Amino acid sequence: MFCFAMCWVESTRLLHLTASAHLKPSAARAVNLHAQTMALIVELTGLATILLVLLIMIIDRQLRFEKMSKQVAVCTKWLQKEFNFGDQRHPDFSMTGLHKAVSQMSIELGESQRREKLLVNRSVDVVCVVNADGHIGSVSPSVKDSWGYTQVELEGRPLKAVLPAQDVERIMNGLAQTDGSIDKLAFETQVRKRDGTLMDVAFTGHWSATTAGLYCLIHDISQQKTVEKSLRQNEQRLRSVLDLLPVGVLVADRYGEVEFANREAHSVLGYNGDELMGHKIPSILKEEAGADDNEAVDRGVEAIAYCKNGSTKPAEMWIAPLPVERDEQRTLVAFLDKTTEHEFERIKQEFIAMVAHDLRSPLSTVLGMLTLLEEGVLGQLSEKGRQIAAGSYKECNRMLRLLNDMLELERMETGKFQLQCVSINIADTVRDALHNVRHLGESKQLTLQTDLKELRCWGDDHRIIQVMVNLLTNAIKYAPQSSMIRVGIMDFGPMVMVTVDDQGPGIPEEKLDKIFDKYEQVDLSDSRERGGTGLGLAICKAIVDQHGGQIAVDTAPGQGSRFWFTIPKEGQFASGQFAAV
Repeated sequence: MFCFAMCWVESTRLLHLTASAHLKPSAARAVNLHAQTMALIVELTGLATILLVLLIMIIDRQLRFEKMSKQVAVCTKWLQKEFNFGDQRHPDFSMTGLHKAVSQMSIELGESQRREKLLVNRSVDVVCVVNADGHIGSVSPSVKDSWGYTQVELEGRPLKAVLPAQDVERIMNGLAQTDGSIDKLAFETQVRKRDGTLMDVAFTGHWSATTAGLYCLIHDISQQKTVEKSLRQNEQRLRSVLDLLPVGVLVADRYGEVEFANREAHSVLGYNGDELMGHKIPSILKEEAGADDNEAVDRGVEAIAYCKNGSTKPAEMWIAPLPVERDEQRTLVAFLDKTTEHEFERIKQEFIAMVAHDLRSPLSTVLGMLTLLEEGVLGQLSEKGRQIAAGSYKECNRMLRLLNDMLELERMETGKFQLQCVSINIADTVRDALHNVRHLGESKQLTLQTDLKELRCWGDDHRIIQVMVNLLTNAIKYAPQSSMIRVGIMDFGPMVMVTVDDQGPGIPEEKLDKIFDKYEQVDLSDSRERGGTGLGLAICKAIVDQHGGQIAVDTAPGQGSRFWFTIPKEGQFASGQFAAV
């Protein structure tokens, strides 16, 4: 605007000069007066413009000053809060307060430096500064206890003098790349102590512009490395043991993916190397329908193993959590290939079927014929003929009992026999069993003593008589001539206990754990004479177990034996629970 006004004044002056030269005197005066008036107006306009510009500059400076004042006020309040100078009621910034604040900051900075030096001097770890040329500029006093060197011996020496030869190039290249960088340097290596031994250490360093070197903290990790080495050795030993196990072992992570498999697992499933790694457990082993997860932890469950070639194998599987770190989760899965066992079971079933059809029937026929011979239906036999017929009958009868016991035990083990449980008076059941064996006791002049409480229980009367007959027969067989057998019934909480005591030779301690196993007898030398099959006690145990009871023996060599078993009282089990087993 000011420039426009000046141009206007100049054009008016030129117009005035031109008019003065060509107009008459009266006209020239009028023009001259007009030009002076316009010039005055223009000069006033220019002056107003200059004043306006000055006013704008003053306002701008005032705004800047107010902004700066606010910033100063904020800084003053912060200084007052941090360093407690100035009047809290009138927080005006003062140079005296600022001087005090700076002085206090200097004191605290010096104190911080002293504390840092004290920490370095008392540090167990070695602290040093490595110059840009790779020499040790300074080192903490702890180097004496840690490495065996004095500070004087190391300061000024090249760092590579205490490094193993194989690590020198790698470490020095790393130091060179860190020169002037803000990146942190961290690596593990070894240092050669003054006595020549090597010590595992961890280097941590960062470039310091103040010291123009690498500020390093060197920590002794010898114990850590020893522990790591021990852990690796233990892991290797554990892997070796697991590889020798005849059971497949898998370890799965929290997602159910395999991260370890032993040699047997690879062999059973047909995988090589690390091919099992990453497979989901359900794609390798799957529980059969109806299996209980709790049983998989406690006793194992039947499962199906899926092989690499697409075939399947029967297996038994156990699952258990592995104790690991809190944030991790691992699962141990062990499985046993049951292919051979299933094949043996198939052969056994074929044998049982052969026994049932091809042996028992002919033996029954032979027994019938021998009975006819003994009775003289086919003619009178001589004394020697009768002895031969009686011996043959006894042997055939023993063989038939063995076959019958074997078939019955097989049905029990496979769950193919029925328990018809009802409420029974256990005393009546025991009396029936005693009646069945009374003639055997009389033949040895034995005394039967009873103490039978009238208690009601829940069971299969026929099967309990079978148990009692077996126990009584054994007691009679091993009891001395003219000795005593005691039979008792007692209340045993929710159960009823039945006992059979004899005065026989007792059972050796080494036989106690197997006395209820199949084909086990106390003395095999006289098994033929006594007529035992070795299956009687196994059958007793199967029957008692199916009733939900227990069977055991208390004995001592030369002091007789007490066989006892328990069955539930009436009302302890819902009727029909054991109706079909």
